[in-house]
Amino acid sequence: MLSYSRSLCELEFKDKILTEMDVELFEYVWMKIRERFRKPTNNLKINFKDFSEFTKKHRNQNKRLKESVIRLGDITIVTNTKSDRPSEEYNFKFNAFYRETKKGKVPKGFTVDFDKDIYKLFDEPKSYSKYNEEYIYTLPTKYSKLLYKFLIGYKFKKDDFYVNSDALVKILNINPNQKDKKGNDVSYSYIQSQFIYGSICRINENTDLKVELKKYGNDYDENGNEIVKYKVSILKYKGNDKNNSKTNEEKRIDKWLGNLKKDIGDYDTESEQIPMVVIKAKFLDFPIYVDDKYRLIDSHNFIHTETPPKTLNKLNEWIKNNKIDYDVVMEDGYNKTYGKMCLLTDKELKQRGVI
Repeated sequence: MLSYSRSLCELEFKDKILTEMDVELFEYVWMKIRERFRKPTNNLKINFKDFSEFTKKHRNQNKRLKESVIRLGDITIVTNTKSDRPSEEYNFKFNAFYRETKKGKVPKGFTVDFDKDIYKLFDEPKSYSKYNEEYIYTLPTKYSKLLYKFLIGYKFKKDDFYVNSDALVKILNINPNQKDKKGNDVSYSYIQSQFIYGSICRINENTDLKVELKKYGNDYDENGNEIVKYKVSILKYKGNDKNNSKTNEEKRIDKWLGNLKKDIGDYDTESEQIPMVVIKAKFLDFPIYVDDKYRLIDSHNFIHTETPPKTLNKLNEWIKNNKIDYDVVMEDGYNKTYGKMCLLTDKELKQRGVI
C-alpha cells in the first residue's frame, strides 16, 4: 500500500472511514504522543475536558466524543518517515472511560494503547511541530484537515511534485463508495471538485500554506481503472516567517509572558543593569527563566521542562497550585538565551549597545 507520509505530517487510515471529529481527536493524540518523545509510553489517558479546552471546540459534547472513540476503536494507520521508504503500519486501540453520577455513568474521557515503536518516526519534538496544529482545528472539513497534513510535509519543496487520484482518495480518507443525498453513487468529478479542489481552496484561505493543484494527465491501473495524475506546486509558505512558524504552545507562552510584563509595576529604567522578569518558585531559592527554546530553566542551569508543551503544562500546574510568584531582577549583562524575560525593547537594548 502506497503512502506519502513524512514524519507523521501525513497519515493514511486503513480500512476505516472517519468523521471530522475523529480526525481532530486523533490529531490531539499525535500531539500527546509527541509530548512524550523523551520518555516514551505505549498508552495515553485523555480527559474530554482537556481536549475541549485545548481545541476550544466540542465543549459539553462528551456523548458525541464517546461515539467518536467507539468509532475509532481498533484502528490502523499507514505511515513512514520518507516517501521513498516502505510503508509501515501502526495499531491503536481506543476505549472510553466514565465517571459515576447519580444518574449513572457519564463519559469522561478515553484511553488509547499503541505500539511504542511509533516513536522511531520522530526526530525531535520541534521537527514534528513544524506545522501549526491550530489549523487542523480551524479547517472546516476532515478532507481539508488531512490534505493540509499531507501538503505541509512538502512546504519547503521548490520543485513541483505529482500525486495520483487513488493516493489522494486514501490520504483524504474519502469513502470510495461515496453516495449523494439521494443515495446514488457520486462520480469522481464530484469527488474531485467537492473534496479535493474544495480542500485546496480552504487550505489557501485559512492556513499558512498556499498551494496549486492541477490535473496533469491520466493513467490506468492494472485493472484498467482510470487514474488522474495531479501536479502540485507549493506557491508560498508563511511559516518560514519566524513568528508564523511558532507552534500553538509557543504562541501561548509568548502571550502569557507579554501579559506578565504588562502587570509588572515600577522598576529602575535608568539603571545600566538589565531589568528581567523572573519566575520565583516557592520551592526554590533561585529564579527560573523561559529560555529561547521555550524551556523552563533556572539560574543554576537546571532544565525543568524540555519542550514547549511541557513548559505550558508546568506553568499551568504551578499557577493552579499557587506555587510561583514573579519578580524583577537587575542583571549586569544581557543573555540572549533568556531574552524573552527582558523588560527592555530591542530599541532600548540597542541604545545600550548590548545587541
